[in-house]
Amino acid sequence: VICFPGLYSQVKRSVKIDLKQKTYSMPGPAASDGARPLRQVAAEVMAYWQGNAYKVVEAGEVIVFKGNVEASKSNAFFLSFCTFVGTGTLALVLSNSPLNNIGPIEIGSWYYLMTLSAPFAGLYYWNNAPKEDEVRVRLQTTDDELETEVTVQAPKEKLEIFMRTMNYNEKGMVRVKGILPDQFI
Repeated sequence: VICFPGLYSQVKRSVKIDLKQKTYSMPGPAASDGARPLRQVAAEVMAYWQGNAYKVVEAGEVIVFKGNVEASKSNAFFLSFCTFVGTGTLALVLSNSPLNNIGPIEIGSWYYLMTLSAPFAGLYYWNNAPKEDEVRVRLQTTDDELETEVTVQAPKEKLEIFMRTMNYNEKGMVRVKGILPDQFI
């Protein structure tokens, strides 16, 4: 019974976007190895986001991209499944509790009718999922132009794909090649 508010919270939070901000660093224009001009880095970043169906909304110090997001059928089905299991578990607990009888009325297995609400969780997600996604990108070089920083604010999943596709390293981190090839990740 205590877990029911968690189930409600899971359904409500399913439509919220988890924005993260990460800063990636690379050799700047004045660096001796792997140097790329800031304009080239900006062009690559613009080409990446525009290639993923994002449009430039604002191009100042911070470049703002907006793109349409389609609601995920798999997320809707998964949310319905989780709600089905959660309400089924709640029904099991309630059917074996002292609340099984309310006065002279015996509820018994009627608690399991709560599982019929599961498709409505998927429907809630489908109707309220975000329709538009926003990505903010800021490019800057250090004063000595030895390092270029790309700061990106986007949904977590998009950041991971961006980092792998562009082959960027997060600032202060070193990329270590894993055991498995990249196609398995």
